Amino acid sequence: MIRNFIFPFFFSVLMSFSLSLKAAETSVVFTMDGDEVASDYSSAILVSARALKDNGDPLTNARLYFYVTPVQEDSDGGMSPTGELVEIDNALTDSTGTATTRLVLVNGIYEGLEFVASNPTATQSGEPYQIVAKFQGDVDNEMIYTDAGPQVISTVYAPSENSFPLYLSTEMTRIEIAAGNRVALGESLQLIATLTDPNGDASESGQQTDGPGPKELVNKKVSFYYDSNGDGQAQVGERLGSNQTNNAGQATWDFEADPEFVKAGNFTQGLHVQFGGDDKYKLAASIAELVIEAGEPDPNLTLMSSDITPMVADGRSEAVISITLVDRFNNPLGVDAPDYTVEVSATLGTLGNAVERDPVSGLYTQTLLAPLEGEEIVVTAEVVGFAGQTTLTIPLLPAEGCNCSQSQTPAPWNASGGLFALVMLFGISLRNKKRRK
Repeated sequence: MIRNFIFPFFFSVLMSFSLSLKAAETSVVFTMDGDEVASDYSSAILVSARALKDNGDPLTNARLYFYVTPVQEDSDGGMSPTGELVEIDNALTDSTGTATTRLVLVNGIYEGLEFVASNPTATQSGEPYQIVAKFQGDVDNEMIYTDAGPQVISTVYAPSENSFPLYLSTEMTRIEIAAGNRVALGESLQLIATLTDPNGDASESGQQTDGPGPKELVNKKVSFYYDSNGDGQAQVGERLGSNQTNNAGQATWDFEADPEFVKAGNFTQGLHVQFGGDDKYKLAASIAELVIEAGEPDPNLTLMSSDITPMVADGRSEAVISITLVDRFNNPLGVDAPDYTVEVSATLGTLGNAVERDPVSGLYTQTLLAPLEGEEIVVTAEVVGFAGQTTLTIPLLPAEGCNCSQSQTPAPWNASGGLFALVMLFGISLRNKKRRK
């Protein structure tokens, strides 16, 4: 009895309602600034769009779906998709009809979407994409009461969508060479370069447009250069080689200080390192100082010179002997070389107290006082602890007024001749005294 009663009651209630259907057009409008958005790989951007009714009123509490797809420019100026439309998020519109989401431009977040970036050009700000916002349609039921009874008006909102251009450019990078690049000739030095994205990847959640800090870039090709001609530029012919960065973002190269191609010295721009860039990151370069130390001294190759040559054998002239130590690769040992003990000897003349080293040039010097006689002086330089020596020959000239056929050594005393001369001088002196009286 109850079932038979309930069914007719509900049937009669339903029959008392009238249903009215109304179709309505909609539109989706992006609310982002400008006609396009350009951003770097590994960053994040906010995407917002409004859903509107055909009369311009906001469509509230409606769900918008956001997608991204790669595109290419057509000959007529339009854009055609070159890949799949990948959904990145969906959101409900607020009281203004606006839905907002965050697009993270990092690979591995959206399944099926692999971002590719390119360097900006005069005609294009980066690799072209399209952001698509879709409203998939909805039905809004409204009940009104009339004299004829309750009436349900169903408004069917038609689907709509819109697109917005996105240009993805390559992200800035930084590369640095580890400091302290010092190597001796004939030895090797490991060069270390670290490649990073200074900002890092934007996180999948949150509101930040960039990452929390530097991120090491892995498996990137880094090239090393030695500035052999000293022009401060990395040339193709100066390339040492390349290596891939490891999990710490570091690439290494063993630099051989081969004396056949490398000279000793301080080179402020001696090392260059480069990352050539790829489809996500910009190129980067860095320069570092390279100090190539000379080898140990070879006394047989020591360079010696005198500021006076030939010398006058007058017992007064003083020459400065300059001594430059040289390694076995014929590289002069400058001020950066260790301090060695240099000993100097001479066959004639008088040497100064000690050998001195110039703190600015690293040059060793010794003074030499000329003798009173002789034809030449042979100066010898040795380095304590190392076998070998170098000699310098300085010719001697006789002093002014010298009879070169006779010795400049004073003649020995003659007793009889000396006594006669003294008697004569005494007599002359007495005679002069008598005349004055």
